[in-house]
Amino acid sequence: MKRCIYCAAILQRGLSFEPSPFLFVTMLVLGVGQDAASVYLAEALAWHWPSAAEGWPKARPDACRARGRADSEPRSIAAPALRQGQAPKNNDNLVCALCASRWHAPPYIVEPTLPCTLLRMLKIAFSPIYKYELPEKHRFPMIKYELIPEQLLYEGTVSEDQFFHPAPLTEEEILWTHEAAYWDKLKHQALSPKEIRAIGFPMTARLIERGRHIANGTVQCAHYARQYGVAMNVAGGTHHSFSHKGEGFCVFNDIAIASNHLLKHRLAKKILVIDLDVHQGNGTAQIFQHEPRVFTFSMHGEKNYPHRKVPSDLDIGLPDKTEDGPYLKLLKDTLPRLLDKVQPDHVFYLSGVDVIYSDKLGRLSLSLEGCKERDRLVLQACHQHRIPVTVSMGGGYSERLSHIVEAHANTFRTAQEIFF
Repeated sequence: MKRCIYCAAILQRGLSFEPSPFLFVTMLVLGVGQDAASVYLAEALAWHWPSAAEGWPKARPDACRARGRADSEPRSIAAPALRQGQAPKNNDNLVCALCASRWHAPPYIVEPTLPCTLLRMLKIAFSPIYKYELPEKHRFPMIKYELIPEQLLYEGTVSEDQFFHPAPLTEEEILWTHEAAYWDKLKHQALSPKEIRAIGFPMTARLIERGRHIANGTVQCAHYARQYGVAMNVAGGTHHSFSHKGEGFCVFNDIAIASNHLLKHRLAKKILVIDLDVHQGNGTAQIFQHEPRVFTFSMHGEKNYPHRKVPSDLDIGLPDKTEDGPYLKLLKDTLPRLLDKVQPDHVFYLSGVDVIYSDKLGRLSLSLEGCKERDRLVLQACHQHRIPVTVSMGGGYSERLSHIVEAHANTFRTAQEIFF
């Protein structure tokens, strides 16, 4: 017996889809909730006895729709093709009667024809281990990893059940991206003083464990993005980690690890990395320099760190003090051409906020609103093209802690607004 991973309903074999009033009871038993069950029952009534359906609740205008659509009228919970009695194009011919998800052979499990919108949400990776104890006056604002979730919860942008705590990344998955010699040094705390200085954090076993949780957070977010369109990691964006070394506050390269995970499991054929941190993604570029299935794009401060840049597939270097207008125009012109050229089936977006004017390591001059508009351009493009997008936060080093938190929070707000 197979069950839908979205709503736990038993998958049914058949050539057509007809909502059944009896599944109303099933939904209540499964704990889907009375409101959601009532919406489903309204669908069933409308299908079997249209005259009896009057007065029952309808789906929200932004719910139960094909991914990427924004129709103003409520759409059916049943996928249109299935409502017309067409056979689902999949291996086992199994269909979820609640959310119209279709069964595929592992590792895909269930791929939604129409996302189960009654249960959809923005999933966010976060764990208390993200905050690492640093010496006083260290320039990395580690406190932001506590403040970002607190702010989002306080203002009601997200709820507690949207957060998940990622498990540590396995050694096997680390070695799909990083060299065994580098992992061995990390595991046994055997980095040289020079190598530790390059990373920029005090070296302890907890730092390595922290990195494993963060990297796996991005891996798990990639899976959630495939389900819901987008998922986000409160940390990550560690693009200065190479296959054989770390630097610039980066131990493991979470985006590279998650990309290799998708490729290894055949969950993606072409991946696009959109790196808009103010610093060029040298580590990601090095890891994928001979991997044609991953296209790396970095738009960054030309004269900023790293001073020796590893060429990405596309690099756009910006002059110091670049402001909103030129930055957003360049990005707006580049994104459509890039998506058309690469044709990705998954996007990783590094949304570093060290591009804002008050950032002490940034050297660009975007406003908070300009940075938010940057996020909107990327996320809207992915949404319109129906490309799952996984977001890692990247850098942010403003003298004003409130600017860091606000800029990062804007990324979550924008994703919530566009996708949900």
